[in-house]
Amino acid sequence: MVSDGGATMLGLADRAMGLTPRIAACFPDHRSPGRVTHSMLTLVRQRVFAIAMGYEDLNDHHALRDDAMVRLLAGHLPDEESLASPSTLCRFENRRQQARLLDVMRVLVDAFIESFGRKRPSGPLILDIDATADPAHGDQEGNFFNGFYDCHCFLPLFVFCGEHLLLSWLRPSSRGTGHNSRAAIALIVNRLRAKWRDIGIIVRGDAGYAVPRLMDWCEDNGVDYVLGYAKNSKINKRIAGAMERARRKSLATGEPARVYTSFRDRARSWPRQRRIVAKAEWLGDKANPRYVVTSLPGRADELYEQTYCARGDMENRIKEQQYGLFSDRTSCHAFRANQVRLTLSSVAYVLVEHIRRVGLAGTSMARAQSWIIRERLFKVAARVVVSCRRIRLKLSETWPHAELLCTALRNLITRAHGPPDWRRA
Repeated sequence: MVSDGGATMLGLADRAMGLTPRIAACFPDHRSPGRVTHSMLTLVRQRVFAIAMGYEDLNDHHALRDDAMVRLLAGHLPDEESLASPSTLCRFENRRQQARLLDVMRVLVDAFIESFGRKRPSGPLILDIDATADPAHGDQEGNFFNGFYDCHCFLPLFVFCGEHLLLSWLRPSSRGTGHNSRAAIALIVNRLRAKWRDIGIIVRGDAGYAVPRLMDWCEDNGVDYVLGYAKNSKINKRIAGAMERARRKSLATGEPARVYTSFRDRARSWPRQRRIVAKAEWLGDKANPRYVVTSLPGRADELYEQTYCARGDMENRIKEQQYGLFSDRTSCHAFRANQVRLTLSSVAYVLVEHIRRVGLAGTSMARAQSWIIRERLFKVAARVVVSCRRIRLKLSETWPHAELLCTALRNLITRAHGPPDWRRA
């Protein structure tokens, strides 16, 4: 008996994407071949699938190593020897392999490219870049106090394109928000341009990423950007007239008013003038100016409201990564081990996102969060029956989500192998 009968979708998603074999190849195995019991692929699958199924701690693998579903997903028969113990998985996480983790990020970008199949993106790709606080667990390497978040934490960097995760990188919170942003965008853009040479790309982020190094690189490489820009007394004076119009409009209507404008300005650290879009907003009795620096043409109000403000959806993706797939379970002492944990959580996210985008397309759960998918579709009791020719999973006929699971499985199998012959299945 297993309690995650619906997790077979994870195995189908992995088979369709060929993800975990490529991820395992990014981790060099320097162990003595004659003494290896669990391959690197088994270790990666065991950890990634367990995270996706809701088991965040290594201690959970005391029991999971003998769980029939985890064994099946790892590529083993239910009655074979046990999978890796928590101590073996801990040694795997603490291996000194930071340089190869960049290869994992390249695999995630390749998975995004492959999601289009033979098609080509219809419009420019918008890369959302942002960071979040990852509270520390005691006296760890890279643990610093961050005044903005008012806690000791790490500051992982995330890059998404829509709901696709392209990069996740752990950073100490002692660095600025824009630290590593140019390298992250360069890695992704170079990978995308290798497939689609002339594809339009827009980088979108808050004021922490309006740093000269990133904007200079984007301009030199034909990448557009729309980034928040911190207000100051100099540019506040530039919109004094627009702010006065907003104030008068607010007094006339009794409601908050906004007036949009744009102008070109050059900060001291900039090599040239850049376009700044300003939102002159009056809230009752006070001014609330906001600014965006961008390389895009177009109307100021559309650039701010429709292009820039849409980046807020990325916060939902980060929340799903943290609360649904435990990317903040970075409790190892070694900083590099915590980067490995963040990476494995990201791989789990990519698998669940594939299930949502392909398996659940057109269903009532096409926009469901990862924890909803797990609770409604993964967590179902099943009996595993092994014969000499096949392995069967028997689920309850009265389970409310049985039809939805069958639809998802059918979609995933079709994507992986083409239309199945259900008369022979």
